[in-house]
Amino acid sequence: MVQWTLLYVTLASGLLQLIGLYTGGDVGIVRASMWVLIVLLLVVVTLAWYHGGSERRRMSGAELLIIGLLIAIGGGILWLQRQSGTPPETTAEPAAAGRLAGKKIVVMSLMSGGAAYEKIILAAFRDRAQKRIEAEGGTLEWKLPRNGHDVSPREPAGKQVWDRQAENILRLYSKVDYLLSVGTFASVAMKDHDLASALGAKGQIFLGVTDPVGARLVEDLKPRAESTNIAGVRYGRGGEAFGQYLSGLFPADRKLVFVREESTPQDRYMAQELARVGRITDYAYAGNLDVTALDDPDAVYFAWYGFDNVLADEGGDAALLLDMKVVPSTCTEELLHGAGIVVSVNDYEVGASGADLMLEAILDDDARLGHFDVVDVDFQHWIDWETVQRKGIKLKVARDALRETRCPDGYS
Repeated sequence: MVQWTLLYVTLASGLLQLIGLYTGGDVGIVRASMWVLIVLLLVVVTLAWYHGGSERRRMSGAELLIIGLLIAIGGGILWLQRQSGTPPETTAEPAAAGRLAGKKIVVMSLMSGGAAYEKIILAAFRDRAQKRIEAEGGTLEWKLPRNGHDVSPREPAGKQVWDRQAENILRLYSKVDYLLSVGTFASVAMKDHDLASALGAKGQIFLGVTDPVGARLVEDLKPRAESTNIAGVRYGRGGEAFGQYLSGLFPADRKLVFVREESTPQDRYMAQELARVGRITDYAYAGNLDVTALDDPDAVYFAWYGFDNVLADEGGDAALLLDMKVVPSTCTEELLHGAGIVVSVNDYEVGASGADLMLEAILDDDARLGHFDVVDVDFQHWIDWETVQRKGIKLKVARDALRETRCPDGYS
């Protein structure tokens, strides 16, 4: 009897899996099949009991009665299940067509240097945009030329390489709906070369720009009523807000030093803004940073663009600097674990906010990008408490497990 039962269970489980596979996992069919197989199992057990160890061929009246009762009970269970199950299928009304039904939105994106945070911003924009466009019945087509350059297009050397980049783009592409630029340098180059007009685009969305006004991308952050076709998302809320956020994390007796590359426009803007926060001092360097100059054991050295690139560089002095009390301004697991604390923005939120801005423009025929306020993203901090304790970094904030080991991995 045991052999009969084991053989049947093996065959029945395989059959049940095949039924689920070929019915697409239909719950009703799978459940009914399971009850049928259970009833048949009991029938097999009954037959095995009476015939498994004997040579009897004929079925007795008791066997027939038991088998009949099992079939009747099984049929009753199936009938009750059918009566209490889901109502019969009805023909559903077709879903209302989305506002972008049958439309294809073509977006061409361009990063500055292709840094890790730029890639996250770009991926978040694409993910949010695709989901929202498909929800409205449309499709997203993506154009992605090779990365740009981590140099200013308004400096002589930088202008040459960005001129070549613009020529390549115009040779490869002819018509897009929207242009997307990530980072200050790509955004400035895209606007200065008027790629939106050249490619027949409805406008340009910039993402992760430190100072959109100083970069001459927009005239004002808000409110805006400009005749341009450009709008976007800042990287944070400005230098003064960044300085105030940092000040709130460290005790009043802790020196805060802004380390910056003096020729970098993003750093120059931040230095002007940070000067309004009284306790912050400024350390500017030209070209290569002299690490030995950062020798104050009571100071916390923090970064924005130039110094942050040095900290993120896998070669050079990055490892030595991360052993000091430094605060990077972009969040990667390597920087967080090495420095112990990062103050930045959620790069995923930057990208997602830009996608929402573009969708607002797409869905409103009367919308003009020049009338959209520049979007701000809040500053946040992330802490690796083990590293903080090892370095002896004093903080005003209490230990918070929610901010303890990982950088952001998505947008809300």
